[in-house]
Amino acid sequence: KAEIEEAEKIGLKYADKEAEILRREIPKLKELYAETTLSKNFSWDEVSLIIVGAFLSDFCVVDRIPFRAENFSEELQPALKTGGRRWGYDGFEKLPTRFASRKWKFYQNVISKSSGGMARFGYFQENRKSPSLRPERWFLIREGKILFALADGPLSLAELEMMTGLKRTDLIKTLNEMSVYNPPAVVLKNRKYYSRIPVLTESDFEHVLDECDRIAEEIFNEVVLSNLEERKARAKELGYRWPLPADTYVRDKALQILAEEGLLGVAPTSSVGWNFGIWGWKGFLRMHDQITGDAQPDPFLKTTISDEERKIIGEFNTLKAKVLRGYRFEDVSTPAKALLTRISAFANSDVKALKAVQAPSGHINQSYFNNPRNKSWAEYIKRLNIRRLPPAPKEPKDGDVSPVFTMDDRGYEEAHVFFYYKGGWKALFNTPRDGLWQTGVANILPGKLKSLGL
Repeated sequence: KAEIEEAEKIGLKYADKEAEILRREIPKLKELYAETTLSKNFSWDEVSLIIVGAFLSDFCVVDRIPFRAENFSEELQPALKTGGRRWGYDGFEKLPTRFASRKWKFYQNVISKSSGGMARFGYFQENRKSPSLRPERWFLIREGKILFALADGPLSLAELEMMTGLKRTDLIKTLNEMSVYNPPAVVLKNRKYYSRIPVLTESDFEHVLDECDRIAEEIFNEVVLSNLEERKARAKELGYRWPLPADTYVRDKALQILAEEGLLGVAPTSSVGWNFGIWGWKGFLRMHDQITGDAQPDPFLKTTISDEERKIIGEFNTLKAKVLRGYRFEDVSTPAKALLTRISAFANSDVKALKAVQAPSGHINQSYFNNPRNKSWAEYIKRLNIRRLPPAPKEPKDGDVSPVFTMDDRGYEEAHVFFYYKGGWKALFNTPRDGLWQTGVANILPGKLKSLGL
């Protein structure tokens, strides 16, 4: 307890400093926000806690600036592997420290990909009644597709159908579900749908990010580093080996100070609505090892679909319909056909087809399909459609890789990655971080090839 009290004294000093920096910068952030598309539908008061708290003070200060090459230090990131990769999900928010003067201990749950993300910025003991599926996970399914399509402005049903790629029946069903939340996630006015969840467009995101990073760099140098040095020095005076504890107290207390001054719009209360702190962004928000490793998303996903690609996808859809009616398909000469072979294998409990698309495959027999986990996987894979299909190597050799970008009937998107081995394409892995599939290849392919003696 004594070290907590000592840490709190130091932390309060730096919380005042962080609040001072943010207080000085908020007018400029407010001006920048007024230039965004989002500001047309959401006032500054409605989103200021998100922009200042979730975006700047959490993402930029905690998850971005410390991971720049010139700033990175294992001393600041004890829960990380060398180079910035996480050991697990033990973020600062979960450290077991208590500070009496902290009113709100904030957290942020995040679902992100190279194309954007959604998050829930809340606080512990917030007494929130959420939908059955956490709203930040909407980013991965139909609800997210709708919200992200509406980020650029209101759309008619026909426009939404075209922008999301969803079937009209699924689209109408989801819109109806989203409109009956209290408060609603979407509203219909004059035959146009409007989003009531703030999502920064890609231009909004880039417009605000540079400024938030600039401010975060100052907070990192003036607050984070100085706080660490003072906690180390005081710990040494008290005879402790390690710095006094910190967790997110300084950030939380700084936000509390500003909220109580009325500078952050809607402040937390004893009970919050389901949509409190729910927000999203379009664009690649690099964090952690994506910064230290300079991760680059696959540019193919931003290209226009070609006639040849469209033709192959159409052929895939025709054959898949036959497979779901009992037709057995086995052909691993291309990644698209390998995916269809995998679908056919699970749809028809076909051991031979599954062995053709997996390596090694000695463990596969008929009982493989009776495993509850594989039964669940079978239901999922039958719902897959090809969303985008980059050209595979024309003359592949063992170890070459190629992705197939998919979407299921709920709008869930993944990259299914295949590797070439002994004359055919084999399943390597699948990932919802479709634009960053190359990162998975770097982590998984060497071990796979080694297991095959390559």
